[in-house]
Amino acid sequence: MSLSGKFKKRRGSTLILLLSIVSVLSILGITIMTITISEYKMKKLDSKAKLNFYMSEAGLDEAYGIIGEVVEEAVNYGKEKVNNYMNSLDLEAEMEKEDSPYILEDGSINHELIKQEQRLVFENGYKKYITEPVGGKSRVIDSIERASYNINHNGIRPVVDVEQNIINFDDDSLITLNVKSTFNNDNIKKVLSVQYDINLAKYNKDYSIPTEISKVFYNTGWSKAITIGGDFVFKKQGNINGGENIVNGDIYVNGSSSNAGGIVVLADDSDINFYGKLITKKDTLINSSDTKFNINGNLYTRNLKISKNTNNVDVNIEKLVDLKGSVYAMDDLEINGSKANVKISGGYYGLADNTESSMHDKSSCININSSDLGKEDGTSLEIDGETYILGTAFIDVGPGYETGESIAVRGNYKAYTYPLNDLGDREGKQSLNKENVYFDRENYIIPLVTKFKNGKDLVLFDKDDYLKFYHQEYQDSSKLNLGEGIKLSDSSKAYHMGAIVHNGTSLIGSNLSKQSGDIWSYINDLKEIYHLYVEKMGDKETSKEQMTLKDYVDFDSMNQEYLNIKDGISSEIVLLENTNDDYVIIGKNGNLTDIPDSAKHVKLDDNKKVKGIIITNGNLYITGEVDFRGTIICNKNLYMMGNSKKKITYDESYITNVISKKSKIFDGLFNNNSKDNYITYKEYHSSTEGSFTQNKLISFKNWKIDY
Repeated sequence: MSLSGKFKKRRGSTLILLLSIVSVLSILGITIMTITISEYKMKKLDSKAKLNFYMSEAGLDEAYGIIGEVVEEAVNYGKEKVNNYMNSLDLEAEMEKEDSPYILEDGSINHELIKQEQRLVFENGYKKYITEPVGGKSRVIDSIERASYNINHNGIRPVVDVEQNIINFDDDSLITLNVKSTFNNDNIKKVLSVQYDINLAKYNKDYSIPTEISKVFYNTGWSKAITIGGDFVFKKQGNINGGENIVNGDIYVNGSSSNAGGIVVLADDSDINFYGKLITKKDTLINSSDTKFNINGNLYTRNLKISKNTNNVDVNIEKLVDLKGSVYAMDDLEINGSKANVKISGGYYGLADNTESSMHDKSSCININSSDLGKEDGTSLEIDGETYILGTAFIDVGPGYETGESIAVRGNYKAYTYPLNDLGDREGKQSLNKENVYFDRENYIIPLVTKFKNGKDLVLFDKDDYLKFYHQEYQDSSKLNLGEGIKLSDSSKAYHMGAIVHNGTSLIGSNLSKQSGDIWSYINDLKEIYHLYVEKMGDKETSKEQMTLKDYVDFDSMNQEYLNIKDGISSEIVLLENTNDDYVIIGKNGNLTDIPDSAKHVKLDDNKKVKGIIITNGNLYITGEVDFRGTIICNKNLYMMGNSKKKITYDESYITNVISKKSKIFDGLFNNNSKDNYITYKEYHSSTEGSFTQNKLISFKNWKIDY
């Protein structure tokens, strides 16, 4: 065989060998790939199974947390029931009984019986809260099944069920819940179950029992959140405008002798909220813009005024419990600013009767001088309840000119400057036609109809008729403003001495003089209410017609200044100031801008709410952020300064506590105490709050994988 032939033979065998090797390697690679893919799929399946397992387990964990929340709520519910029980237990009355289970033979209190009843009341409340049906299932079960569980994977959440529907505590004071959690994702389902045991919480609070019972007789001087002998003023500090002010409780403001005295808002951007009765002998004056002035209760005042040159003022008087959200005014409601909105949820009672006086400050009316009344986003007045207006408006045109209007709107006084050419004749009364009346051009800056030709003065009822005749005769040429923007929701209960306009469509003449004796008897009752709160400071026992702050607080009896402050920064303050010195209460971020240099400083704890009794003979300033509980009595003016939030809350329990404990300090300070009305003050043993921890009350057992 030639050399070339051998070579060709070998080359063929090499090719076969190479193909064999490639085939083996391919088979091996495919096998390895198949094994790898299988292992990957198994790992992925195992990973999903583990994920579903953990998600199902997480459902049981969240259910545990939900049970804990219900148990905690049940504990609080049981405590509340105990508190109600203790409040209803009148030990003072029990002491007066001949045979009371709460009083032992030696006259001491039966502590063991009270503690035993406390435990029973608590346990019954605790059990009831957990087991009572809600939506057909016991509350704890309903809470578990209706909860929106936080744990999820791609939006899928575990489904947690309880086998039982209604459960009760067994003889061992135990509940067992059979809880199951299911998580199903990618057709892989994992179900886990567990039994949660809920134990009966034991009432282990050593509750206080009163050891000393004393009486603190009620005094009008400290019966309000704030009582002021001068003015209550809201002021800005430098360039800092007003801010949020909240008073929870009644307020009495005597007011200064100034014509602008009473409750005075001078700071723009004020947000003022009162909860209770707001009472002043003087005026309620809003001399600021961008102001919210909210009363949740009743207002008793001489005038309620929104000053001219103010803008964007909202006044809201709303209901609060048995207070109807009403305004009792001995003079006027006067709106002068632009974008001024007044809403009274209750009634408006203008109680100064001008049949008894022709003075403008003794004749109640509603007087609106705003040029944007009834315009879009303009001034408005809304009264939801009844309306009683016993007087009519005066206009300032030299000497005061009495109109025939109980609700007077800017510009409508022009009616009294025009002659009645065609109308004016009245049955049984003198004619108001131009031929029978006289226009005074000498005493007023504009000619006004004042007398009949026989020299007799036109009285308010004549002017009421004159206004109605004018409306008929001139409605096409010089028509009246009929009160667009004024809404009397219950106009059927509107009683007025003069004419009123409202809703932009109505002019209604005087109707009050024609009413029956029942209406006038009701009006007298309204006047008595006003007199009680304004002239007597709300004292129902006094026989005097007028009472002042000094009738209840003897500032001269404070022989020396008493100031109780802990560590120089106060979280509790009892301040009795017997001089005429000014004081400033400084809260968080407070500053001394616009406060007299001579004012004495009291710095409050920045991080704590403050309790106290503050009584000052001089002016009192409050600056910075303050959250105060107790009472403030100020014989002169009280100033709320700047824009930091201030909250004053009346706390009768705290006040009586302090007066009782510090009786030597307060002895002789308060006069004209109630003879019959008193607050019972009970001094208690110190007590230790019991502990109800979740891990003591909830346990689990029989945890298992069902699927």
